[in-house]
Amino acid sequence: MSHLEYWTEARSRLQFILDCKIASPLGYIERHGLPCAARSASNNDGGDCLMIRHLSIVTCICLAATGLAATGLAAQLRRPDFSGTWQVDPIRSSKETRLVRWIEPPPTNGWFFSLVPERFTHHEPYLVIVDAHGQRIKMTTDGKEKVNQLSSGLVHRSKTRWDGNELVTEWSIERDGKTSVRGMDRRSLSADGEELIDDRTIAVSFAEQHFRIVWVKNE
Repeated sequence: MSHLEYWTEARSRLQFILDCKIASPLGYIERHGLPCAARSASNNDGGDCLMIRHLSIVTCICLAATGLAATGLAAQLRRPDFSGTWQVDPIRSSKETRLVRWIEPPPTNGWFFSLVPERFTHHEPYLVIVDAHGQRIKMTTDGKEKVNQLSSGLVHRSKTRWDGNELVTEWSIERDGKTSVRGMDRRSLSADGEELIDDRTIAVSFAEQHFRIVWVKNE
């Protein structure tokens, strides 16, 4: 069950309880009148009706609980918005390589300078990433598998989900039904929303590399 479905159900249950708590005393009053020691309106010296006091307390408690549920729902729905055009900062980015077996030399630090700007269009749960070469990757943040056709007969297969305020994408690149590269991107935003940190892992047959790619917002 998603966070939205959970809080919607919780709020519905609280509203049901609230309706029952109000309906029960009101029905009793309609059938039997006010069973309290309150004076009549013409002879009221300030005495309170016990039933009315109980009804008010129950109503306030239920309304407060409903408000807390709504607040919790809003907190769950507040997610970072990755929309914008991002340019890599190669000086502040870093990598770590673990060779499995030597086939060819791994990318040097100059690899970061080859990364082109990427534009994110993010409207929860939809996320589209388009790089400066026009390559487009469409994803959703609900954990469902998405398949994107790339150039040269390549296929990008991915699943994206939220882990707290981090957006985690597990992906693979395939050709002719065979996986050649696997990877994971763990993306997060700085507090001011001006930096996107991508902790990326790429695994191929001969090496596994860990990158911290720092992107700065251009617009």
